[in-house]
Amino acid sequence: MDKPTKPIMVAREEFAQRLADLCNDCGLPPVILQPLLERAAAEMSRLAQEQYAQEMAAYRKALQDYAESQKQQTTEEG
Repeated sequence: MDKPTKPIMVAREEFAQRLADLCNDCGLPPVILQPLLERAAAEMSRLAQEQYAQEMAAYRKALQDYAESQKQQTTEEG
């Protein structure tokens, strides 16, 4: 039996807790942490936009392939 995959919301909460613990325990003042976290957030936003664009392109291609296969199937049946 394979190890169960951790649900995304559980992983999200664990990550948020670890990040909060890291920020609280690192000993750096908020004035230092804020720009670091803002830079990380900007990078995550950029990566999320790239992922969205890639997934949308793949989805559109899959829809196009599906439409073409349906058209071909209809042509073969008729």
